[in-house]
Amino acid sequence: MRTKTRIPVFLLALLLAACATRARMEENLDTWVGRDADSLSAEFGYPVDTLTAPNGNKVYVYERRTSYMTPPTYQTYGEGKDKLIVETEGQTVESWCKIFFETDERSQIVRWRLEGNACRQ
Repeated sequence: MRTKTRIPVFLLALLLAACATRARMEENLDTWVGRDADSLSAEFGYPVDTLTAPNGNKVYVYERRTSYMTPPTYQTYGEGKDKLIVETEGQTVESWCKIFFETDERSQIVRWRLEGNACRQ
């Protein structure tokens, strides 16, 4: 008799969505190239930082951060009076994304770059 390996549908959907959301964000950021830097604040608000690139271009930095706590987990060992329950504390999970927009001397966006574990759209 043949045994089938089944991947839970929700896991497959989650994996596909994770790829698609990063790709969607990159596609959206591509549309910003050539636009004026002044239009960034209407979409993203004020930057968290402004840097000067080695070539003299200005770089606007935007950042999103979130965090949440995972619930504690319990592992049971043994049975009856020899039963041992071990609790593992919940963990703090940090999610963040930084977007760097580089602009030229005319304040036109020339490129962008992403950093972080939650750069999705």
